[in-house]
Amino acid sequence: MAYEIKNAGLVFPQSRTKRSKTEGILIHHPAATNWTVKQVHDYHTNTNGWNGIGYNFYIHKDGTIYEGRGLEYQGAHCTAYNAKTIGICCQGDFEYVDASMSDAQYNALVWLIQYCQGIYGNGLYIKGHKEVSATACPGKNFPLEEVKKLQYRGDTTNTANTATVTSTGDSTIKSIQSTLNSRYGFNLDVDGIFGNLTKTALVKALQREIGTTADGIFGINTYTACGNKTNLKNGSSGKLVYILQATLYCLGFDCKGIDSDFGSNTQSAVKAYQQAKGLTVDGIAGKNTFAKLFGYK
Repeated sequence: MAYEIKNAGLVFPQSRTKRSKTEGILIHHPAATNWTVKQVHDYHTNTNGWNGIGYNFYIHKDGTIYEGRGLEYQGAHCTAYNAKTIGICCQGDFEYVDASMSDAQYNALVWLIQYCQGIYGNGLYIKGHKEVSATACPGKNFPLEEVKKLQYRGDTTNTANTATVTSTGDSTIKSIQSTLNSRYGFNLDVDGIFGNLTKTALVKALQREIGTTADGIFGINTYTACGNKTNLKNGSSGKLVYILQATLYCLGFDCKGIDSDFGSNTQSAVKAYQQAKGLTVDGIAGKNTFAKLFGYK
């Protein structure tokens, strides 16, 4: 899927200072549910007295990405981190008003983060504003933990001398999306981006395989239905193993192949995931591991 980093026509009172280094990405919300990029820019300029909008990028709820300070410039989004991080702000109030993020906005955020990582390297850390400063930003309903798992996988190309940026996406995630579409009759965009729609499709696929209502929500009914059906281990095979491998890959834990066969590489990926999430590290993907994969526990 192609994205375009749009120029909002913002005017900065003074020249912008370029960052001398780039170590990470800080994620924000404006705590104003419908403020546009221009409203944020005006507020930061006229009320805060800053040199324009403090964020490097601003993403509207419809998935439109706007250039704020710009990729290479020092922002004004977190005092101790302005000179070394990229500030990305997502329109909304995810603390009190917005209970969730739209797929359009989430997918745009995923792409923008991967675009930045493609330029500055996969070593860029991703943190929420609240993790480095005394604030609730980006809000308790922001999918921060999911966003922080992102790793650069796809290729990005910036068209010369324009703001248009095209992402080819990740080929393995495209293959997963195509398989889910053909196997379960879904209608996912085969864009190589692991967003909420692809995650929901994986939950639905799991639910169909374990014989429970395929509503895409991993809750108590799905957890109970997993029972012993998801005690997958070295030597297991089949569609449940495929769903496990696909989900692990999308979350950054590569099984070195998504082939529906649970071998030593899949076992290592399961153990690595269990270790990272504080689960019992036994290499067996039971209902507790699946619940954690899909954000239930």
